[in-house]
Amino acid sequence: MFKFKLVLGSICILLFGLLMSNMAQAALTTIGTASYNGDEYNLIWSYDEDSGNSVVWLDYTNSYESWADQLDWAAGLGDCLTINLYDGYTVTWDDDEWRLPSAGVNPSVGSASTSAEMIYLYYVELGLTKGWDKEDEVNATIFKNLEITQYWLAEECTIYGTNSAWSFTMYDGTLGYGLPTLNYAAMALRSGKVSVVPVPGSAWLFGIGLLGLTGLRRKKYSNKV
Repeated sequence: MFKFKLVLGSICILLFGLLMSNMAQAALTTIGTASYNGDEYNLIWSYDEDSGNSVVWLDYTNSYESWADQLDWAAGLGDCLTINLYDGYTVTWDDDEWRLPSAGVNPSVGSASTSAEMIYLYYVELGLTKGWDKEDEVNATIFKNLEITQYWLAEECTIYGTNSAWSFTMYDGTLGYGLPTLNYAAMALRSGKVSVVPVPGSAWLFGIGLLGLTGLRRKKYSNKV
């Protein structure tokens, strides 16, 4: 009996671990919605196992504004969004507020380094390719509100000795920069740890499996008696 309990316990742990692992390894997952200006926009979780980077994107493109205005827009989203997570998801935020995507480590003009958050999203998670005509590819992704345009990023660009800020060129898939007074679009994201628990249906199936194993064991035992 002890041996059976040990085997049953191991199976339980294995099944639960596989369930959680499959959820955690999902590259991009819609975990809920956010109400903003009277409309609903998806919240899309991005998790990179290698770096441990975990962020939640708001699937919304803010219209063209200066760099400073876009920084303010992102930072003020916490007061404007009503977040509705799907069953089974919880988020522990690491950032105090929403923000623009980072330009990454040692950014340079024309770079496609995946340390930049929008470049990682573009090439690795969305699987887009460099080129000018990207509308069909972009529309086929999990994102519904990405635009083929120039997006402001979070950091100033100082390597050229000019008063500039980093940007991401959606149609080119590389980093650029521009004067802060220029009007570019913006997306917002927020770092946070997403916890996933089995939804009731999964838990029910899991329980049925355990009952089945227990029933088989009892039948086997009764036949011996």
